[in-house]
Order: sequence, then structure tokens, then C-alpha cells
Amino acid sequence: MNERDIQALNSWRDSLSTGAIPCIIRNCLKETPVFLQVLDYTAVKGDKHDRYRLVISHGKYSYTYGMLATKLNHLVEDGQFEIFTIIKVKKFVITFPTVVASKADGKKGYEIILWDIVPLVPSSEVGEMLGNPQTVNDDGEVADVPSITNNFVPFDQLPNLEDDV
Repeated sequence: MNERDIQALNSWRDSLSTGAIPCIIRNCLKETPVFLQVLDYTAVKGDKHDRYRLVISHGKYSYTYGMLATKLNHLVEDGQFEIFTIIKVKKFVITFPTVVASKADGKKGYEIILWDIVPLVPSSEVGEMLGNPQTVNDDGEVADVPSITNNFVPFDQLPNLEDDV
């Protein structure tokens, strides 16, 4: 990657709306547009129309329960909306907590429905995830990171290594 590419990535990362996702979930976002990156999307079969579930990020946090409004499905189908695309979100809707279909535990969660967006920087130009986002849960808090388990052995139970010499 050359210096120009690095500068472009830094510029795109700096243009993302850092902190917007927790504010959207807590209903305290005061201004739009919001600039986010699409990290992934999955087609979800619907009764009348397919929908697209999104993983969205602003470089610091990501959220796995975004949803593209069905009227915007053509963006995916026309190839304008791909993984790593940077988007301008002009309008969104937060659903009241309901059981989210993809949550196997049956917990209730919010969905951020992206209602009016504009793809700004295509995936072909960005080419990678910006930042190192941590997953945010439905309370707008960083999800618990699984702890690393140590195989702790008390001192008096350690093998006697002197015998191995």
C-alpha cells in the first residue's frame, strides 16, 4: 500500500461519524447525516420482499442489527452497496425492542433501519474495514469480550522440574 492509499484510508476513517451508533440506539443523536461503513450484509427472506440485515460501523463501534429499507434493495442488487462501502445515512428509524429473528436466545433488541442513504465511497476504493470496531449491544454499550481463561495451577501442585534435569 502506497502513501497515497494510506492517506485516503485515514481520511475516510476520519470522516466516519465516530460515536454515532450508541447515540442512535439510545435515541440521543441530534444531527444527521451520519457517515458509516458497511461491514457485512445478509439477505433475509421476507413475506413480500427480501430484506438485507447489515453490520454497520463507524470505526470505533459496530452494530449487527442494522436493516436496509426494502425500497433501497436496488442498491445491493445494482452493486452500489457492498461490504466496506462508506455510506451517508440521511434518515433512519429505530424499531422498538422486539425479538430480533436472528437472535437465537430470543432476547429483544433494537433494529436500526436505514431509510435514506447514499453510497459515497465504493468498496473497491476502501478495500478494508476502517478502524478496529468493538461490537455494541442493544443498550449502546460495548458487548462483553469473552475472558481468557487461565489454566491456573496452584504453586504447591506444580511438577518438580528439578527431577527432569
